[in-house]
Amino acid sequence: MAALVSALFSFGRGFPDSTLYREYSLFILGKSPTFDEIVVMRPMLPLISSIISLLIGDLDLSYALANTVFGVLGTLVSYKLGKSIFKSEETGVLAAVLYATSPTMLWFGAAVLVDTPAYFFIGLVALLALEPIKQFQPRWRTFLQETVVATGILFKESVVFALLFLLLARFRQKKGFKTALASILLAITIEAGMLALLSLDPLVFVRKFLLAKQYSSSYEYSTWGIIPLVKSFINAFVPYFPGIARYTLYPILVAIGFLSAKSTPRNMLIACLAFLSVNAIIWPVMTYRFAFVTWPAIVPLLAAGMTKSFQRLCSWLGLPKYYGVLGTYLAVVSGTVLTITAINKMLLSPQ
Repeated sequence: MAALVSALFSFGRGFPDSTLYREYSLFILGKSPTFDEIVVMRPMLPLISSIISLLIGDLDLSYALANTVFGVLGTLVSYKLGKSIFKSEETGVLAAVLYATSPTMLWFGAAVLVDTPAYFFIGLVALLALEPIKQFQPRWRTFLQETVVATGILFKESVVFALLFLLLARFRQKKGFKTALASILLAITIEAGMLALLSLDPLVFVRKFLLAKQYSSSYEYSTWGIIPLVKSFINAFVPYFPGIARYTLYPILVAIGFLSAKSTPRNMLIACLAFLSVNAIIWPVMTYRFAFVTWPAIVPLLAAGMTKSFQRLCSWLGLPKYYGVLGTYLAVVSGTVLTITAINKMLLSPQ
């Protein structure tokens, strides 16, 4: 429900990048003679949206509907991550709500963009890699992981960093380096096959991926810096609270969530954050659309931190446990309302 409500605030919203995806969809439909080759790195959602538009007759609405579905799926993945890492139903539910009501999803969740499917696939790969160890996992299950990574990359190239999760999954199963490397090569092979089925040249994909920095060099937010990086993370996850609270409260809650985790989940979360931070740090564009790829680590930690904090506060005040639950969701609702207000008044930049 939270995901569907969140989608209403960005449903069909257009951004400068949206033109690229509309143009490629029109090319697929035979209504445009050309398209920007940069979209070769992100062909899957334009293809799906083109097919939907044949049924409903509106391209922007098609993107909005497709992204809404992926937004709901991402919320379910967030629930599973929070629940499995912290062994808590309450943390899982809160993680799902925090994912759906984050500034990133409120701004971009159902817009004419390709980010929402990428968030879903990154989360799904993380969930598959961090699940309980099964050394003798059926081959079909490992093949599923490789296929999920390959498919996700075709929605957005930033999912390529999820290949690191394949390494993590194989090492956790105590497989050798050769097996782990073979798993990555198979994922790449599957992706190349999918590109061929879409009549797209895999070499063009590689060339555009390697030239992404050059492509973004003229972009307003392309200059790397520690301040833009920190700002992108704050904007990605933290509601538009006034004053210093926006820059202190949520980092403290993430730290509390981290300290509350047991040693094995804590190590897995460190690995998860390290893998995904690579994308947010080295990518040429410093905006929170890119910082949000770290959500599979940060959102469960944030949910756990909020749950633990309100539980301890109620215990200290001698209040029943359900007061802590009410307080937690009241804080989430308040943050969501403030963020939506900031978006409507353009106080919170889309970058």
